[in-house]
Amino acid sequence: MNQEDRVQGFRLLNTNLEVLYVSCHRDPSTDKDIVLWGDIIIPFEQAVYVRNGARVLPFLKGADFEDLKPLRIAAVPNTVLSVVTRQPGAIGAGFANIDNESSSKSKSKTNSISCRGNNNNYGNDRYINDNYANNNSQNNDVKAWDVLGRCTVEDPDLLAAEQGDPFFQYSVGHTYRYGDGVPKDEFKARMWLLRAAEQGQNDAQYELGQIFESSGVHEDDIKAMEWFTKAAEHEHADAQFCVGKFFRLGRSVPQDYIKAAKWILKAADQGCAQAQYSLADMLATGKGVPKDYAKAIVWLAKAAAQGDTGAQNDLGRLYHNGWGVLKDDVKAMECYVKAESQGVVTAQCNIGVMYSNGHGVAQDHQVAMSWFLKAASQGDMNGQLLAGLGYYSGKGVQRDFYTAMEYSIRAANQGHALAQVKIGVCCKDGYGVPVDYTKAIGWFHKAAQQGEGEAQYQIGSMYDGGLGVDRDRELAVEWFQKAAAGGHMEAQKKL
Repeated sequence: MNQEDRVQGFRLLNTNLEVLYVSCHRDPSTDKDIVLWGDIIIPFEQAVYVRNGARVLPFLKGADFEDLKPLRIAAVPNTVLSVVTRQPGAIGAGFANIDNESSSKSKSKTNSISCRGNNNNYGNDRYINDNYANNNSQNNDVKAWDVLGRCTVEDPDLLAAEQGDPFFQYSVGHTYRYGDGVPKDEFKARMWLLRAAEQGQNDAQYELGQIFESSGVHEDDIKAMEWFTKAAEHEHADAQFCVGKFFRLGRSVPQDYIKAAKWILKAADQGCAQAQYSLADMLATGKGVPKDYAKAIVWLAKAAAQGDTGAQNDLGRLYHNGWGVLKDDVKAMECYVKAESQGVVTAQCNIGVMYSNGHGVAQDHQVAMSWFLKAASQGDMNGQLLAGLGYYSGKGVQRDFYTAMEYSIRAANQGHALAQVKIGVCCKDGYGVPVDYTKAIGWFHKAAQQGEGEAQYQIGSMYDGGLGVDRDRELAVEWFQKAAAGGHMEAQKKL
């Protein structure tokens, strides 16, 4: 095909003006069609940048990521590109570099035909990121705009937003929200995001939902759900997850696990890692969906493959316990290590437990204790409890009741029921502290309120023996029954 047969169609953004055709050139180093920026600004002298739908076409770059000289963009076959200008309707009168034959032919062509030529090397999804990395040409000293879409003189994103473009209204709102190159401004962020959202821009709808969700006000939760739902109905995966999350938690809507599962599944199917992790949890617990460990592990594996640290840790738990999969302590350990390397503190506890029990690794109480202490130092209540138990038993560390009590109290003050029971037992029996029945029963009651069977049994024992309280067989039986109902064997023997 002759050079003159290859042209690219352009039209001013948001107008119905005639499509203008500019000649393409074949880049010899890549054998791909390009359009020179100098040719574009002849008919569009106020041009700032070019778009294909919502996507901005960057200037092509060399291996050093500098703009090639002369400035150029990739041609896009079978597409009319939109030109964004500094001033609406800014079309120049000069057409000297537009091929005459192509220009005359353009009158008989539909708007959907442009950049004609047998070029299948690139398409609408590839041209944006194609920087011609193998071309080592020097960059042009003049940059019309940078990789952030900002003109060296004016901000083209803002110009396009002011012209009513919803994508760029969202972009400007997002920029103000996060302070990307500009001071953070919540008012401007909301203003631009709202303008875009009202035009149906689903990313803007989702971000507005996030803003309302973060306020902590019930009325704002209702607004958040409204915007999340609008974006979710337009297949926005993160918004679908948020709608499911709100139904799961009963946040601004009646709690509904079935609806939650429906929306979370939609998001999971689109590859949302948070949704995949959440869906796995629902499958493991049977909330909103039939309980199915096998399916749970499939979704956990998908989330873990995307780097979701919580999923990696829970995947390790499934392998360790053999839930929905063959028990495999080696794989469990691999999952825990991967999660820990990304900062999951709970995984540190799990690794310690594996070393303590010799599961998947050689048993080593000292190494186990080092992991417990590492988690405890970061405020993890499980790590604090396990470190306390280590000091009580003297496994992997010198036995020290005082330090054991110190770690246990840290965990108990965070609401850890087992730690509360442990402190109660120490106060009752005088391990590391003077015997104090009043403190003991106080700690037992805290744990019992959380349904901890051992605490219920201990309260029953104290009433049965009159320890720190008036002896009361009727109350003792009442507490033994509570513990027995939860499967506590010793309590069952007392009845």
